[in-house]
Amino acid sequence: MTALLALALAAACGDVTGGTPATPGGPGPVDPVSEVASVEITPGTLQLPVQDTRSLSATARTHTGAVLTGRMMSWSSSDSSVVRVDINGNATALKVGTAVITAALDGRQGQSIIEVVTQSQANPVASVTVVGQVADMEPGESRWLEARLWSASGAVLFDREIAWSSSDSTVVRVSSTGTVTGVRGGTATITATSEGRSGSLTIVIPQWVQLELGSVFMQPLPAVVQVSADTTDRAEHSMVVTTYRQRLVSGRLWLSTVDWRYRQRFELRLYRQTVTHFTSGDAIFGPDELIQTRTLLDEGNATEFDAFTGEPRYTSTRFEGYGFLAYRLENGTRLISQRLPGEDGGSYDLRFSR
Repeated sequence: MTALLALALAAACGDVTGGTPATPGGPGPVDPVSEVASVEITPGTLQLPVQDTRSLSATARTHTGAVLTGRMMSWSSSDSSVVRVDINGNATALKVGTAVITAALDGRQGQSIIEVVTQSQANPVASVTVVGQVADMEPGESRWLEARLWSASGAVLFDREIAWSSSDSTVVRVSSTGTVTGVRGGTATITATSEGRSGSLTIVIPQWVQLELGSVFMQPLPAVVQVSADTTDRAEHSMVVTTYRQRLVSGRLWLSTVDWRYRQRFELRLYRQTVTHFTSGDAIFGPDELIQTRTLLDEGNATEFDAFTGEPRYTSTRFEGYGFLAYRLENGTRLISQRLPGEDGGSYDLRFSR
């Protein structure tokens, strides 16, 4: 009798395991083995950079913890302007902010909190290095520096703001794009800063710029800059002529990068050769003998500047009236064309370059 009463009560109230009572004309009782007890989203929290997409995973479980498969989740976002989610759980970050992503199945829900951040917040700058070809820079020259930004993992980062600065802008100036320009002799440290991280490069502008003499009268060195001849001996059938040739062997020019001084040094060699000429038309040439070597020094300064180029015009203190202008070619090469007086009243056209 007791067992029958229990069966009657069970039929009237539904399955004691938690099923839904049968409704006349409706579906039968729910199988507790397949009833959704919980929904969980992985990951539960997530930081996502703007424009990035991440696939979320939703798992439905029964009361016993068994995973239910083959069920279609319903996905939604608390703010679709911040994070958009599709029917497969792919979440796309649209703008900075926070959104809650929900996966629902049979009245049960799971949630994931997504924080949308900028690219720099998601992958900040860990270190900065500054590189560039700045050796042998001189005043007036410009070079471009590159700031390389690195993440903590060693990846190169792009599209970040970089601030440039110079420790001494009277020596080297730097633009907002990393272009450095030499101003005068000295040392300056150029620093690039991004997201609180900095890297530096030290630039040394030499106190003197050195140029070498390349040609005289557009002839390679050594070049003959003066010739003189004397008839030293006459005979009935012959004549001896002694010829002196002064050759400019080398030259060096220093230009100060601190003020407008210059210094010069030339090496000249005097050679002697005797030639015996015969009335028959024959000739005997003697050896070319070095008889004198001397060093010629000069120095001066700039007293005015070219109206078009702004380059200084140098005035010689040794050779009055023989100054020169330092200027640059289109390829950036510094060139100096200088005239110096010759001993016989002529002049030398000298070309210096770096």
